[in-house]
Amino acid sequence: MESITETAEVHEAEVHEIGAEQVQSLHELLRQVADYRHKRGRRYEAATVLVILLLAKLAGESTVSGIAHWARLREAWLKAALGLRRLPCTNTYHYVCAHLDVSELNGKVREWLEQVAPQRQAGELVQWAMDGKVLRGNHRYTPSTQGGQEVLNVYAVDSGVLQHCQPIASKGYEAATAHAFIGQTNCQGVVITADALHTRPRFCRRIRQQQGHYVLIVKRNRAELEAEIRRLFDLPPDPHSPVQTAQSVDPGHGRLIVRRIFTSSELNLALQHEWQDVAQVFVLERRGWRNGKPVYESVCGLTSLPPDLASPAQLLAYVQRHWHIENRCHWRKDVTLREDACTVRHPLVATVLAVLNSAVLALLDHCHFTNVRSAIRTFAAFPEQALALLTLPL
Repeated sequence: MESITETAEVHEAEVHEIGAEQVQSLHELLRQVADYRHKRGRRYEAATVLVILLLAKLAGESTVSGIAHWARLREAWLKAALGLRRLPCTNTYHYVCAHLDVSELNGKVREWLEQVAPQRQAGELVQWAMDGKVLRGNHRYTPSTQGGQEVLNVYAVDSGVLQHCQPIASKGYEAATAHAFIGQTNCQGVVITADALHTRPRFCRRIRQQQGHYVLIVKRNRAELEAEIRRLFDLPPDPHSPVQTAQSVDPGHGRLIVRRIFTSSELNLALQHEWQDVAQVFVLERRGWRNGKPVYESVCGLTSLPPDLASPAQLLAYVQRHWHIENRCHWRKDVTLREDACTVRHPLVATVLAVLNSAVLALLDHCHFTNVRSAIRTFAAFPEQALALLTLPL
């Protein structure tokens, strides 16, 4: 039987010129994502299916069945707006997502948002926070138990854009996946921050080989290094090599936390043979009150950033802003967009949906929405506004 291919006929001005540069819509860029379905079986363009998924997510839907139902309720409008003769069924959304390249999809979303991002100044450093995340919704208790798919997320802290999303082969391979990603990436002008799992000499060497810098936390997995750093800061003050300090106060969220960092370059020569280009070590103390109880925490770290590139205050900011990947990316995806409620069995489909959730958050940040739930209610009431964001240049 002859296959039917339906392509979206969207607004005429999907691409327009600003100055000498071409700014493309997300729909236009999604058309460039490789589609690995057999050509004979394609009834819907992958980019059109992804646009429907994003429209439904912007309206608050989190599951594939919910997205399909949302689309059916707006069938006449969607068919007219996207030039379709019929709408995809639930299985079609699964099938399309299972035949896409996750890294390429995320790259096109990132390219779309970077078109309108402010240009970096010469010598300006940007921060990428790196962390793993489990897509708990696709965990299954079966005769052969399937754990939730793990992904490595690399989050651009300054822009709020997911720089990279990559499935992790299995539990325990997060560090290897991160090491491979850095080896394929130009990190010039980038500061990589990560938790103690990634504090390994080979990881530091790989970052420096790729022209990047690192700020890493040192915990008990590097017990000797941690002890050496703590011994340095326990020594009496030396006027010839004073310890630099900075402090910040966080009174929000019903707590009062005072963070103080101590930095020094005295261990550089002793650590150079193992930790490439180490330029400073530090101890960060957190003191204060949370829920009426006193709290105290102390962690060590090291960085390749010399004092002229990162003062104690800047190092403190790098460590503190690393947690944006948790509270501005992972937490909002899990709680606000209900990512863990999406019980998709196929790991690749779950990863594609996670990338689309990140695109939704980045788009809402770009549009300066301060409340995600409020934005979702707005787009649920006026879906044509969401369609304009996806099919017209930002």
